[in-house]
Amino acid sequence: MLKTKKLSTIEEIETKEELLNRLKKKTDEILITGPLAAEIYELHKGQLSDTERMGADLGSGGMQMIIEYLFIRLFEMNEHLSKEEKKMRRTITQLYYIKKISTETVLLRLKQLDY
Repeated sequence: MLKTKKLSTIEEIETKEELLNRLKKKTDEILITGPLAAEIYELHKGQLSDTERMGADLGSGGMQMIIEYLFIRLFEMNEHLSKEEKKMRRTITQLYYIKKISTETVLLRLKQLDY
C-alpha cells in the first residue's frame, strides 16, 4: 500500500482483472505492481504531455484529434489483443497520467485531478 499526502491509501493492483475493475470505476489513483507495471509503463512512451497536446491541437486547428484517432485504430488492428485489452489501453492513455514509481511500480492518476 502507498500512503498519499491526503493520508489515504492506494491498494496495489497486480492483475489485469483488478485493473479493469478500477478503470471501469474511474478510480482516482491506481498503483500497479509486478510485471503488469512494465506493460502499462510502455503506454507512457506513446502519451503526449499536456503542453505537447495543446500545441498540436492549436497548430492543427483541431484536425490532430481525428488523425490521432485514425492512427490509434490502425495500430490496434495490427496488435493481437482482446477487445478488453484494447479498451483498457485506450482508457489509460486518454484518462490517466502514467508515473513510474520504481522499476516494478507504476502509478496511474486521473488527468482531471490536476486541473
